[in-house]
Amino acid sequence: MLIVGLKRLSKPLKYGNNCRWLSKQSIAILLFSLFFSSPSLADNYQRLLKLINNPNVTISNFTTDGCSGGMSALWNLFEHSPPWENCCILHDKVYWQGGTAKQRLQADYTLKQCVHQAGYPLIADLMYHAVRTGGGPCTRLPWRWGYGWPHCPSNIINPPQR
Repeated sequence: MLIVGLKRLSKPLKYGNNCRWLSKQSIAILLFSLFFSSPSLADNYQRLLKLINNPNVTISNFTTDGCSGGMSALWNLFEHSPPWENCCILHDKVYWQGGTAKQRLQADYTLKQCVHQAGYPLIADLMYHAVRTGGGPCTRLPWRWGYGWPHCPSNIINPPQR
C-alpha cells in the first residue's frame, strides 16, 4: 500500500523488460525497509510483552512531545500547536503503554483516522506510514512502541544458560 501510494507522488522509473513502473521513492523506501527492518519483529513484541508482564518492572510516568519528528516543535515556532496534536497525544498514550502487534496496528490506524477527520488526509497517510515504519518495539528509539517501559534486554526471550 505504501509503495502504491508513493507511485502517484513521483515520476515513474521504468525497469527491466517487464515494462513495470516503480517510483524512485518507492524503491528507496523498499530498500530502507528491507535494510532496517528486523527479521525478528515478532520476537521484539514477545520481548516487550515479557517486560510488561514482569512484576519487578514498572512503567515510567507518561511523557509526550506532542507530534514527533519535530512537527509540534515546528508549529510551536508560529505560536500554536498542529491542529491535529490531540491525535498525536492520544497515540502517544497508547505507544507509551505498548502491547501486542494488533494493538499497535489499531493505535496507528486510529491516529490516521483522527488526523484525517481533522481535515488533513495527506498528512494522515504520511504519519501512518511513518509510525508503521519507525515505531516498532525494542528499537531503542524514544518513540518506540512501549516507550514507557525500560529498553528491552536482548536476552529476555532466551536467557543465557548457566
